[in-house]
Amino acid sequence: MNKWKIWTAFLTVFATGIIVGVLGVGLVMQHHFKPPRDHAAFLKTMRQRFLEDITEKVQPDLSAIPAIKVALDETIDELDSIRNETHPKIKAVLEKGRERIKAHLTPEQTKRLDQMIQDRRSGKFSFFRLPPRPPMP
Repeated sequence: MNKWKIWTAFLTVFATGIIVGVLGVGLVMQHHFKPPRDHAAFLKTMRQRFLEDITEKVQPDLSAIPAIKVALDETIDELDSIRNETHPKIKAVLEKGRERIKAHLTPEQTKRLDQMIQDRRSGKFSFFRLPPRPPMP
């Protein structure tokens, strides 16, 4: 058998693996980085996951579970109230920043900026525009 056939088959399989891997990672990231649609359901899910993790990995006494649930609910409520306080402030600062930038743009550039912001809000990610990296601790 000719060596070129073996190398062609090898390179075809290798290239196909790369393409499938890259597209798969893109789809997973696109799904993973979408914000939750229902905030209350998201909080409920996160609470349930934490309780399952702590029950499985820490294995607290059964008598401690109700107190842990109360502490977890209080913590979630505190975090949610902080989120509710800060979210409007953050939105106001971002809007003021957009207006500052628009003051230096032509009307056509302003339209393109508005379109760019709309695209980012809709969460359109693609293979060539991945979501931002998470912050480093």
